[in-house]
Amino acid sequence: MDSAMLFVKNLGEMTAFYRDVIGLRPIEETRREDWIEWVNTPQTSAEEAAVLHCLRHGRPYGSEGWTKTMESRLKLPPLRKRGRPRKKAE
Repeated sequence: MDSAMLFVKNLGEMTAFYRDVIGLRPIEETRREDWIEWVNTPQTSAEEAAVLHCLRHGRPYGSEGWTKTMESRLKLPPLRKRGRPRKKAE
């Protein structure tokens, strides 16, 4: 995947956050020519699972490189498995 999509309640606040905090700017020339069709294409079950995983863990959703960059810029800690580590077999 080489892109990401967000659904927001307040477009103005989201735009300000991405502009002021993350430093992203909209560039119309980079929009896909088939953007309307692409946006209206249903997500696969794998994409839905990935989005839900990111939502549950408060992580950015996008390509691996973009996600790592955003995690770094947002100073997000690494994901850890929940609970105690398993005891090692002796």
